[in-house]
Amino acid sequence: GDAHAALNGPQSPAAVAAWQRGVDVLDVTAHPGQLLNNAGQLCEAYAATEAWEPLAALYERMLAAFDALFTAQATGDARRHVLTNNPRLARWAAYALARTGRTAAAIEALERARARELDVSARHATADLEAVGRRDPGLVDRYREALTAYRAVAAQPQPQTVPTNTETSSDPAVAAAATLHSVIDEIRAIPGLERFLAPPTAAESLLAAGARQALYIASAPAGTFVLRVSAERSDAAPRYDAIHIDVTSRDVAQMLLFDVDTGGPGLLSAQLPNANPDALERALTQLQPRFAPVLAAIAELAAETAPDPSVLVPTGLVGLIPLLSLPITADGTTLDDVAEVHLAPSLAVYAASRRRAARPIPRVLVGIADTNPGDPLPGSRGELGAIAARSGWLSVKVAVGARATLDWLASHAPNASHLHLACHGSNDLADPDGSNLVLGGGDRLTVPALVQRIPLQARVAVASACQSAHFEASLVPDEQIGLATGLLQAGAACAVVSLWPVSDEATALLMTRFYELLDAENERQPHEQAPQTALRQARLWLRALTDAARAAYLDEHPILSDALRARGLPAAITRSGSNGPYDTVQDWGAFVAYGC
Repeated sequence: GDAHAALNGPQSPAAVAAWQRGVDVLDVTAHPGQLLNNAGQLCEAYAATEAWEPLAALYERMLAAFDALFTAQATGDARRHVLTNNPRLARWAAYALARTGRTAAAIEALERARARELDVSARHATADLEAVGRRDPGLVDRYREALTAYRAVAAQPQPQTVPTNTETSSDPAVAAAATLHSVIDEIRAIPGLERFLAPPTAAESLLAAGARQALYIASAPAGTFVLRVSAERSDAAPRYDAIHIDVTSRDVAQMLLFDVDTGGPGLLSAQLPNANPDALERALTQLQPRFAPVLAAIAELAAETAPDPSVLVPTGLVGLIPLLSLPITADGTTLDDVAEVHLAPSLAVYAASRRRAARPIPRVLVGIADTNPGDPLPGSRGELGAIAARSGWLSVKVAVGARATLDWLASHAPNASHLHLACHGSNDLADPDGSNLVLGGGDRLTVPALVQRIPLQARVAVASACQSAHFEASLVPDEQIGLATGLLQAGAACAVVSLWPVSDEATALLMTRFYELLDAENERQPHEQAPQTALRQARLWLRALTDAARAAYLDEHPILSDALRARGLPAAITRSGSNGPYDTVQDWGAFVAYGC
């Protein structure tokens, strides 16, 4: 294939045929790594000629090989290595599948990828093995032995030569895969265990979460799909829809890095320490018309089930765009105005967070604030003080400044029903662990430290800090590895995080109001509003707040007022042409919630 490509070009029929043979000869579970390696140039050739049918079929085999290779890894580092070697596979496969009308398969490809790094599948496998053990403990032992043997050979580097007939080959990888599949088939033959190790489908997770529809956003080099799965009842077939928009993954990257018309910084570049102070507002303004077609498609689908919320799963770099607060139309209408939309890393994670949200837990507030003496945040002290002063807490544990160390947090956070982290945040998009929080004493809360040291049971965990919604965007952008998913993985039911550097003053107002709305009763949840609902209402409240209403609110909250006025809060700050002091997206739209 390479020789034909060198002579006649990579799209020549002879090159494509040879490369296709180099994929067809391999068994997806026996030689998954080599199949993925062999398929790379073939994918590019099919994509270049928009041969969607063969490309979709190829991606299906690649997804199966990836699942086999990922499962074969025995350590977290090994699994991460597999992810980094195939960073956009699920998203680009989903796009090709959707182009051929296989919307359900596209959604399942995205759902599997989104849940994989969050250990959802690992917990599911453990539960499945417990069910098998209650029927036949010996079968569990045989499965584990077969899995260990398969991992030993499948995770090894693949030879450069391949058997011409994998069914009759004595290749140890083929034999190990066959043994493992034989044991799995034996388990699935037991009544009630027919779906052993089969992850829940998107529709099953949707029903488990009690939601009516979920929307996925998948951007690829040829465009973007907004995909929908809706399910009303378990005894009815789910519905699938797809809307195509001519916004490519390259367009999305450009929106985040630089503005193609002006040459100015994009949304991410505008957040760099040396960026112009006005760059963020300009970047958000320039982003709106370019991404509006995608937002309009989301709004159209979300409006169909309003007032019931839709679950939205953004993939790739789209997760760094303010989907809920960016204007859709020239009059400033946003997704927040149209419908209630709950963000989630995946439907499986959302369903798990819904189960966690139903746990009875004493109301215990654990919070930290103003942890960096070199860059004080008096507003964070005011917001935490105002939140702590609210009635209804069984207990309150607060650490401010240098006392708010990682050890202090690790000893108190596991008991929290509400975890509030009001401090500085930092982020390097190339950091494999995503964003982190600045704690007292020079400590930092990273995702590994959170997941490994701080088991949570919190109904809501708030990272009231700059850029806490950022995730690793270069090595494994489709997995969304960052602080938000780390809080969920550690056990929180909902994580509230920010998409860009936020104002100390605006954040203090937003967070104080958020906790008030969180305690408000409604018909659907008589004891407490869902955090996603409360945060949406808080965003809309801050957006519409006038100077007079702000002054009245501060008079009603003296702890917050004293903290903000001590830092020189002006009496009136509405700019000319604005409707209120915080009516720009930059001021009110940064905070989002993931989970239930």
